[in-house]
Amino acid sequence: MAAASCRHFSLVALLVLSPVAAHMEVSAQLGNVSDYQDNYAWILALGIIAGFFMSWGIGANDVASSFATSVGSKALTLRQAVAIATVCEFVGCVSMGASVTNTVRSGFIDERYFKNNPEVLQLGMLASLLGAGLWLALCSSLGTPVSTTHSIIGSLVGVSLVANPQSLNTTKLGLVVMSWLTFPLLSGIIGACVFLFVRTTILRSPHAVSRGYKLFPLLLLFTNLIFCMYVVFKNKQVELKTFRTENPRGGGGRGPWLCPLFHRDCICSHLQDHPAFHRSC
Repeated sequence: MAAASCRHFSLVALLVLSPVAAHMEVSAQLGNVSDYQDNYAWILALGIIAGFFMSWGIGANDVASSFATSVGSKALTLRQAVAIATVCEFVGCVSMGASVTNTVRSGFIDERYFKNNPEVLQLGMLASLLGAGLWLALCSSLGTPVSTTHSIIGSLVGVSLVANPQSLNTTKLGLVVMSWLTFPLLSGIIGACVFLFVRTTILRSPHAVSRGYKLFPLLLLFTNLIFCMYVVFKNKQVELKTFRTENPRGGGGRGPWLCPLFHRDCICSHLQDHPAFHRSC
């Protein structure tokens, strides 16, 4: 399924990017940065529009898939799901999206092959956004859930094959494809283990409600520990690294970042003792 999807995304990118190959043959060096910006500012403008178009496709397909079970089970209304997604998607993008953004930006296409014609790389990125956005729009209109990651990576592969096949980082692409195959299996194993733990210790216990109150902080700690470690250790943290360089004795380690996050978890876990929480249960 993943391989077939990548072929579709690559085909869309090839169709969108056909004029780029012709443009690459006649690409000329410009004298200075200002001339370059004046001639290719339209790519930036179209890129912003294509970015919003891609975001619309993400909301229509990827976010809808994430909240489908919550809305389908009546745990959340559609308006509540939209409100939560609006906040959480933005916070997640800002706090945890740095590494993924960097991989998509330069992990699959080697920028060194476009040193003499950077406008081709710009057009390629624009075509990738348009190709992935069109694919998401088509799948959303058909009611078919697909992966946004597969869409944009497939588009980038198509861009690389058209513009300069040597620029494709096959090693990085292979690792990502392997993750598509292994991570669903690992997540399934972890999900099964968590379900068995909850069913054995809580759901099938004669004192299920009281055990649920006691084990809720543990489950919350496990979930948020993964989130906190990802935020603190995965992001680039350019400002934090600069602060540590300029203030070698002034702290600035990752420990202070963990404190407010764990305080938040403690507050959330103690909310279970509030009468309103017990009434809602």
